[in-house]
Parts: sequence; structure tokens; C-alpha cells
Amino acid sequence: MIQGSTTNKERERLFDAFRTGEVRTLVVSKVANFSIDLPEAAVAVQVSGTFGSRQEEAQRLGRVLRPKAPAPDAPQYYSFDHARYHFVVLDSQEPGQAAGLLDATQLRWLRTDLAEHARQPTLVFVHHHPWPLGLEWIDSMSLRNGDALMAALGEHPDVRWVICGHVHLDQASQRGRLTMLTTPSTCIQLSKVTQAPKMLPGPPAFRIVDVAGEQLSTRVIHLHGAAGRDV
Repeated sequence: MIQGSTTNKERERLFDAFRTGEVRTLVVSKVANFSIDLPEAAVAVQVSGTFGSRQEEAQRLGRVLRPKAPAPDAPQYYSFDHARYHFVVLDSQEPGQAAGLLDATQLRWLRTDLAEHARQPTLVFVHHHPWPLGLEWIDSMSLRNGDALMAALGEHPDVRWVICGHVHLDQASQRGRLTMLTTPSTCIQLSKVTQAPKMLPGPPAFRIVDVAGEQLSTRVIHLHGAAGRDV
């Protein structure tokens, strides 16, 4: 049992034992409301003796409903459906490099996934930008085989957007049916107008993609109150 008087060291020992299966049943008090994920739990029995709020109930459910962490060597790319749209998430990280790369295995998986979802409106998310932005120092850190990615996407007319990060600025590029949207950062931003490296203090920003029935939209939100000046 874990309660308020249980030391942090003992709590971590019991949580780890539960995650590995050494401990099969765990009784916890309110200390499990925050910052503890237990997706290994198959059954959760909630007993509220202090008239817990709906927020606490949601927090407790969240501890066990979150997906399990993938194995260290598991692929980090995947796809899913929402409403009538298909979403593809790619992993462009190349360890030790600022630029990105999609290996041959991932590109084969992508082609298979797109073929299985033909005639379904599709959005693709990838960290590194596949098309150049016209800023030499940023484009030196792009997706190194971006042409291969865009060629694969170009074979499927229902792929609408490619949404990227990495460049810390928002920009839109369109070639034929495909539109590439880049996304600013939640920390520093990068200049859109200089060929020399230049960082700007903010404001923090992020991109929202809205799916409402048949309607699809996106916008960038700048948190102007969180930084000294705009980009």
C-alpha cells in the first residue's frame, strides 16, 4: 500500500515492482492522483471516501488508461484514423545529426499504409521539413531524403498536408496537390528573412489542426503575453 507517509524511495520501489509484474496488486491513496502513470494495470477499483471531485476521477482514470511505453527498439512511426481523416506520423530523427532521414524500412511502411487508406483524406506529420524554405542555414538541417518522401506522397492524391516542425517558424509551400506547413516553436523562433543564423526571443507558438466533421482547418497560435516581442 502507498499512502502519504510512504517515503519517495519506497513509492518508487513499489511502482517499479508493479510495472514489472513483481507486485500484482497495488493499493494507493491520493498520492497517485498526480504524475504517476500505471498503464500496466488491467483493472482499477476506485473507492472515494472523501467525496473526490470529477477532476480527481479523471486523473485516476488517466493513470491507467494511458498507453504503455513502447520498447526501446520499437518503431516510432505510426498512423491512425479520426473522423473521416487518416493521420500518419513519421520519425525523421537521425541520431547525432541535426538533419533528418527516413530509412528504407519506414518508407516501405509508408507506401503500404497509404495504399491501405487510398481515397481517404490524409495528413502527414514529420519533424524535419522535406522541401527547402529558401534559407540556406535552415535548409542544411532539412530531411535529407525529402524528395523520396514527397515522391511517395505524390502517388496518393488524397494526401493533403505535410506538417513539420524543426525550423522554429511558420511557412506554407505548395507544389501541385501537396501543401507543406511548418510550425513555430514553443521556445525561441528563427528568423524568416536572414540567410545568416539568427534566433529571436519569441513569442512561443504552436499549430492547431481542427477536425470538425467534414471540415479540416489549421492555425498557428502565438502566445504574445509570454515573451517580450513578436517575431
